[in-house]
Amino acid sequence: MEIKIRRYNKNDKPSIICLVKNTLFEIFGSEAKNIEDLKRIDEEYFGKGGIFLVAEINGKIIGTIGVVKERSKIARLKRMYVHKKYRGKGVGQRLLNKAILFCKKRGYEKLVLNTYPKMKDAIEFYLSNGFKIRKKDKKGIHFEKELN
Repeated sequence: MEIKIRRYNKNDKPSIICLVKNTLFEIFGSEAKNIEDLKRIDEEYFGKGGIFLVAEINGKIIGTIGVVKERSKIARLKRMYVHKKYRGKGVGQRLLNKAILFCKKRGYEKLVLNTYPKMKDAIEFYLSNGFKIRKKDKKGIHFEKELN
């Protein structure tokens, strides 16, 4: 099973949107509403000091991760999803490692993200990767990780 992590290209957009919609439906049981950023990846990620990566196997996209600039030395992790069939097989770890490497090369000192209480596996994953819970509110659980 050869998993390739690479930068997104325009042809990936339908597969990315499908993966994200399916994953959110699986977790929340409802249609994903706020996915406008995925229709404009070039502007929303690359245009904002960030990157968008995909994991693929045999040409099929099985995972995604995005990074955007939050503030001068702070990056925000977004859209980290792995197809359910490939969870627990190191795909998410490889995506996160590449995102962290990108952030360090760009001079970011901290990485932040939000997730939802229902995303129990994601919470466990972030905690095991050195993220700390900064706060909890109606928007979810807010994490941060020092990168130095």
